[in-house]
Amino acid sequence: MNAKTVLDSLTDKSFLLKALQTTPEDAFIYGVVQLGEVLDPFVGNWTQNVGKLIPASLLALKSPHHTDELPFMNPVHVIMVAVLYLVVIFLGVNVMKHFQRFDVKQFALGHNIFLTALSAYMASGLAYEAYRSNYGVLGNPVIAGDGGIRMAKLCWLFFISKIPEFADTLIMVLKKNNRQISFLHLYHHSSVLLVTWFCVFVAPGGEMWYSAAVNSFVHVIMYGYYFLSSLGVKQVAFVKKYITQMQMTQFVLNMVQAAGVGYLYPAYARLFGLDPTFVYPPIIGQIQIFYMVSMLVLFANFYIQDRKREKLSRSQGGSVDEKKKKL
Repeated sequence: MNAKTVLDSLTDKSFLLKALQTTPEDAFIYGVVQLGEVLDPFVGNWTQNVGKLIPASLLALKSPHHTDELPFMNPVHVIMVAVLYLVVIFLGVNVMKHFQRFDVKQFALGHNIFLTALSAYMASGLAYEAYRSNYGVLGNPVIAGDGGIRMAKLCWLFFISKIPEFADTLIMVLKKNNRQISFLHLYHHSSVLLVTWFCVFVAPGGEMWYSAAVNSFVHVIMYGYYFLSSLGVKQVAFVKKYITQMQMTQFVLNMVQAAGVGYLYPAYARLFGLDPTFVYPPIIGQIQIFYMVSMLVLFANFYIQDRKREKLSRSQGGSVDEKKKKL
């Protein structure tokens, strides 16, 4: 395809109209499918061989609704991306020892505004679909057919959004802010990709909407703060200390829901002779509750240590940020 053909396609009214009518989730799905077709010749055979190591019990959990319509559902591919993320960060930190820190302000601004907008779209979209589907506190099933496809796509988009979030760490590497690349940071970014993939693989929709919507809302605040702070808007400085509190609050809320999904609702179902897996797979709630406990413990430790550093900085005169500016 030559340059003129590309230009003609971009200026074609039908193409532009179709692009304007395409939702973000469909655009992401299209992009991932195209990327998969490019990469498949390079990783296809290897993926098939390694895929034989995936337990049949895991594959048996695959949802009969919508999962086949969504790309990037191969567990091998997701594990590969998580491992590649850790390898790139490890290599990046060591390579950057031989270079001066990069000025990535413009990239960081674009990254933060993109994730702020995407998070706002997901939070509002998930909340609307839950309202439209008459979801309650518990007992929310994955809706089959066309009625549940948009919720499934939004849950998938939430999962896939964890890959652009890897750029958080890349920015730290390029700025040589290695102190920020902690175990908590790496564990959070790599594990959340696997956990959200599992939720979409097993049940794309239903109870998942809640944790996805809450997390997306928190990310609107977090990435919005990062964006405005990077622009030098000092009025938002007070938000910083509340971000970790909001994150821990969401973990507690998600734990409560996970306990209901994984244990309380199944117990209620058995009491009345119902199938505990009929509405939503309890295994998701059981995995979520242990995952949220791990996140809560790690974030609580980070919050305590961060407050100690802040207190020490004040006692020594000036905040850590002010000292950095002087340096």
